[in-house]
Amino acid sequence: MTSVKNARLATEPEWQSSTLEARPRVPRVLLVIGLVLPTAITWVYFVALAGHASGLQQLAYGLGKGGQFLLPVIAVGVWGDWKRGMLPAIQSLKGKLRRDWVLAIAFGFVVLLAMLGLYFAVLLPSGGMEQAKREGVAKLESLGIGSPAALLLVAAFYAFLHSGFEEFYWRGFLFQGLRQYCPMLVALIISSLGFMAHHVLVLGKFFGYDSVYTYFFSLSIAIGGGVWAWLVSRTESLIPSWISHGIIDAAIFLIALHLIFFAS
Repeated sequence: MTSVKNARLATEPEWQSSTLEARPRVPRVLLVIGLVLPTAITWVYFVALAGHASGLQQLAYGLGKGGQFLLPVIAVGVWGDWKRGMLPAIQSLKGKLRRDWVLAIAFGFVVLLAMLGLYFAVLLPSGGMEQAKREGVAKLESLGIGSPAALLLVAAFYAFLHSGFEEFYWRGFLFQGLRQYCPMLVALIISSLGFMAHHVLVLGKFFGYDSVYTYFFSLSIAIGGGVWAWLVSRTESLIPSWISHGIIDAAIFLIALHLIFFAS
């Protein structure tokens, strides 16, 4: 039994193995709440409040997101430590990380190019974006976003800040929290499916719940979440996955910008 424990500790990264035995575990119930809360929040502000006053939608979004991102802060404060608890250390660009940083950035740009290619070569010419355009226009109108400049400001927030919050939440809090209870692959799969779940509601609204695109893109999001969790496990850092995530979010908003304001 001792040899098995020692073998496990030998395979753990230093930041994790050094506190594996001493660190108190985040309660399972908090992780379960963390997995389902984003989907519940998305349903409220994106589905249930659709068509209501923009102020009400924005209030629901702000309160929901604030509560969501408060969870990992509480977890770190009570059960973890920023550098040696659930969250991997945020490190600077060092030699041992350079290959992984390049990999993260390359993944982001490969997905960006694939998305733009699919949009311009397949979805737009075939009419596959018609419902998405109607829903996008209606959503922006309900939020008072009526110009390309305003949408670019929203895009900047999502690409630079919101992507970091999501990495902090999904990979820092949930993936690393699940790692306290199960092997890395299982934690990766569970956290990635949780990350996918709330996107199904958004994609279903734009493409329809009977559309193959809704589920193709949802599965793609789960795969992306898995790649980012793998990067976090390799680098002990949230920054590479944050950069990669931000690049892909930027691609989404570039497509939205073209579709809503420039596509005929």
